[in-house]
Amino acid sequence: MNRKLDGDGKDGVQRRADALLVCAFPRNAKHAGITYNRGWMVAEFEELARSAGFMPIETIVINYGRISPAIWIGKGQLDRIKEKAAELEPEFVLVNLNLSPVHQRNWQQELDLTVFTRPDVIFDIFERNAHTAEGKLQVELARRRYDLPRIMQIFEEQSGTRGGIGVRGLGEKLHLKTRGEIRERIHKLQKRLDKIGRDRKLRSSLRERSPIPIVALVGYTNAGKSSLLNVLTGSAALVDDRYFATLNPTVRRLTMPGGMQVLVSDTVGFIEDLPRELTAAFQATLEELDLAGLIVHVVDLSRPDAENTVDAALEILDGLGLGDIPRITILNKLDAISDPDMLALFLEKLSPAVAVSCLRKTNIMTALELIENSVRRAVAVKA
Repeated sequence: MNRKLDGDGKDGVQRRADALLVCAFPRNAKHAGITYNRGWMVAEFEELARSAGFMPIETIVINYGRISPAIWIGKGQLDRIKEKAAELEPEFVLVNLNLSPVHQRNWQQELDLTVFTRPDVIFDIFERNAHTAEGKLQVELARRRYDLPRIMQIFEEQSGTRGGIGVRGLGEKLHLKTRGEIRERIHKLQKRLDKIGRDRKLRSSLRERSPIPIVALVGYTNAGKSSLLNVLTGSAALVDDRYFATLNPTVRRLTMPGGMQVLVSDTVGFIEDLPRELTAAFQATLEELDLAGLIVHVVDLSRPDAENTVDAALEILDGLGLGDIPRITILNKLDAISDPDMLALFLEKLSPAVAVSCLRKTNIMTALELIENSVRRAVAVKA
């Protein structure tokens, strides 16, 4: 995603760009076997927009029926968005759909505004938060792989003429040059990441032979994994109230109350409908989970959609084939809970589990004891 904003303000903080958000859902309650919780998905898209540096000024929620080949939604619905954009004068329009290049171009022509899709927003967040050399390479590779077929599709849709027999037209030559340059860059990025991957596997093999068990913190993005890592280990991992604030795994050594030594790994956060190119790019980051002796699923209890985030995270873990690794749950932000019945329900559903407050350091010792006992049981079973 490329967008130009005004320079930083006097306080040094970059100005956020005003954006009109559009959340479009299939009219039926179930679409392709998925049940849509609209309120949850709207709130999440708004938070994604903020994490990408946008300022949502209003969100339009629409329901569509059959997907239109030209604009995905209905013409009247797009007219409604156009009217709202004329009224509010946003700098950008963000839509929660994965529009095709043709759909996206048609929206932009109709609205006379730059339109970004949900994958565009997520890519922007990853590009902003990739600080290590490996993270930057992974994000760029994912972006190039995502862009290549889209560039080809929009070119082929727009290209009306070709050269004569045996002769390539100028447009086609430019297209082939662009495609070739992107593929060459993809090849170079992959080679560099393969080397980094080999180095990581060497380090992983050394850790696998190490007697120190690995405890992996996982969970939905922004669940409080970095905060928990800091409280447990006394470290200073980055804590930020934004989605995907940390992308690369952080590993810290921890001495448990009973004297056991473990390595605690904080992994990239999960989210539903992550662009598959990013899933593939960060597969290496999640390879750390294969070495884990215990997975600690961190859940943000303060979210109204906490149950949805639990289901999404568990689905991803099962999809990664990690069902055989022992797992416990730590329910974070106990200080923000006012419904004891809901807490009891979560504790029962996700047992073994403990509720903590990283902010107030409530039940941290109980959490440490649960982790240590679970690791000891896992080690005993493995032996």
